[in-house]
Amino acid sequence: MGRNFTIERGAPAVSFVLSGFLEERVVNGSRFLAFPSAIERHENQFLKTFLEAGVPLDFAFTFKGRRGTLGEVADSARALFRFSERTDRDTIAWSLIALTQTNSPARGVWTNAWGERIELARVVQEGFETMEQTSRPVQEARDKGIPLEERAPIHAFTCGGTHLLYSLLAASNAGYRVPQYRERLDRLMDLLVYRLRADMELLDRFYQPKLSTVPGTGWFLLDAQIKFIGHAFECLGYAQRHELYTVPAREAHRYEEAATVLDRGLAQLLKLDLKPVRAGAAALYQQLVGDVCHAHRGLQLTSGRTG
Repeated sequence: MGRNFTIERGAPAVSFVLSGFLEERVVNGSRFLAFPSAIERHENQFLKTFLEAGVPLDFAFTFKGRRGTLGEVADSARALFRFSERTDRDTIAWSLIALTQTNSPARGVWTNAWGERIELARVVQEGFETMEQTSRPVQEARDKGIPLEERAPIHAFTCGGTHLLYSLLAASNAGYRVPQYRERLDRLMDLLVYRLRADMELLDRFYQPKLSTVPGTGWFLLDAQIKFIGHAFECLGYAQRHELYTVPAREAHRYEEAATVLDRGLAQLLKLDLKPVRAGAAALYQQLVGDVCHAHRGLQLTSGRTG
């Protein structure tokens, strides 16, 4: 896995993706390398993944008969990034991870291909404010010591907002330190630990009444459980490894309960025949594959287990 992952006949997967799926994008007369939206669901998703896998910026590949490097893709991402009041905050997570890893705070201000000023520290600050605002109902339930009765705005974000939270951890680790960032991260991570149980209860209340009446409901419940806990464990593992957060001893039982649910879900999935799902519900099948990968990495980051 990681930077050395190969596909058929030992070909490097990174080269396969970069050579086969990038496109040239022209903005104001300048050419850049980027992935089309039909290939890349989240902007800079591939760049972020390659960087986290340890692929160096001088990694070379062939694109339309000429040599390219991952650094060129990173420079293009820098030039093509746009951010304004109208930008959907759910879309910035992958770019934040990629850009904060390739642009230190000293290089955190630039002019993009459209002549717009980008201040990466401001984007990070907006990310914190978005997480805090959309998580407010969760914070209120936790403060009152009561179950979470309904979905909060953060639940509408991709994978329950865990990608955005992970991006704030990555940005903080890269040196982008918003005011009171440690206290703010502590609050957001405490909420994530609270959600390890609260979100499972929400899922049960939503799916359980449908299990006996709506065919396939069990698959969606299983995927939802694996999805959230796996992504949450990635955040927890990253934070712990970089000394940004530690689960309080009084909350350790929530982590252990979630780990049990995740282990049980993965074990159940291994026993099931996925062929009917792949044939009849391709989108669900793709989600299951992706969510299992996140769970695998989350378990590795938090405990060294491989699931």
